[in-house]
Amino acid sequence: MKNTVIALLALLASGTSLAATPWQKITQPVSGSPQSIGAFANGCIVGAQALPLNATGYQVMRTDQNRYFGHPDLVQFIQRLSNQAHNKGMGTVLIGDMGMPAGGRFNGGHASHQSGLDVDIFLQLPQARWSSAQLLKPQALDLVAATANA
Repeated sequence: MKNTVIALLALLASGTSLAATPWQKITQPVSGSPQSIGAFANGCIVGAQALPLNATGYQVMRTDQNRYFGHPDLVQFIQRLSNQAHNKGMGTVLIGDMGMPAGGRFNGGHASHQSGLDVDIFLQLPQARWSSAQLLKPQALDLVAATANA
């Protein structure tokens, strides 16, 4: 009985964390001069910019989550980094989560990324561009195992 209660509580807790937050209902950036407000784990952003989804040096993963917005300085940083990696023949930079159009809390996965200043950059730099299916459900690379087998 005790295990059943624990399993039920865990199921209820996971269900609430998967519900959309009010921030996720905002589909466009808040207009205004770019400004990060609050902290990385408790904030929002005005004037966020979408990272262009089609670029030579990078690919954006999980675009269905609408987490490819950030402060214009962050967007420019990603573009510079990916251009440099591409020009040096290092491969395609894989971009994970950034922020949502107005920032704010995700329904799961991160406490940060709320003020438009965070980005997840995967350490894999594939030479070939990933397919849409790979970008929607990326598989993590075990760097410890890869290094041990090298």
